[in-house]
Amino acid sequence: MPNWCCGTLKVRGAKENVINFLTKGLIAVDYIGNDVKESKFYIDEYEDINYIPSKSLSCFWIEGTRRGFVYPKEYYFNYYNKEKNEVIVCLDTKFAWTIHVEQLLEISKKYDIDLKIYAFEGGMEFNLDIEVSKGKVIKSEVIEFDNYAWECTNPMIGG
Repeated sequence: MPNWCCGTLKVRGAKENVINFLTKGLIAVDYIGNDVKESKFYIDEYEDINYIPSKSLSCFWIEGTRRGFVYPKEYYFNYYNKEKNEVIVCLDTKFAWTIHVEQLLEISKKYDIDLKIYAFEGGMEFNLDIEVSKGKVIKSEVIEFDNYAWECTNPMIGG
């Protein structure tokens, strides 16, 4: 079983691009990785982004990642700026062991979206600060600690 690198993945871009990522780049899976066809993200009648839950849904696999997952029960923020046609969605995520910035870069290019995450890995005692924008790596930092429990802002996340 892996240590989990956990954090909130922020997704930003034109509304249609973010929707495209949420509906095509997140694959609903059960606890052993089988597709759950009845669960998916969608736009409701108020133009809000939601998802269809299912009893068998465990999480959404982030297509293009080795083992990156979105946990929709913790999906909690959706910001839309009509003047800029910009949407920001925050997703609760877990990645096995680490987050590969190259994988986020490919997702950014494929869907024309920006991705940003600050993630915690309490087992190996490091944090990651990653930002990819317009298909370019803006930031990719590994933060290490002498005393993780004391220095880390939230040592109870991840691991």
